[in-house]
Amino acid sequence: MTDPYVKQIIENEVAYIEFYHPTHNSLPGNILLELVEVITNAGENDQIKVIVLKRIEKQSCQAPLILSLYRDRPNKNYGI
Repeated sequence: MTDPYVKQIIENEVAYIEFYHPTHNSLPGNILLELVEVITNAGENDQIKVIVLKRIEKQSCQAPLILSLYRDRPNKNYGI
């Protein structure tokens, strides 16, 4: 069994954030906090234009969630 983790890879202005925990329908607080920190840091990084979140599951197929960062907005609101 794999240990829980959160990891990020940045390629071509895209941050790929992958996370895993063996319980399928919940994440413990420490993994959630780490995930929030990694997403927040990626959102504040001007070199990142898109964030792709991927939860690794050992069962079924997975679809990544893609967040586009709209940096051209004057108030720096981000959208999906």
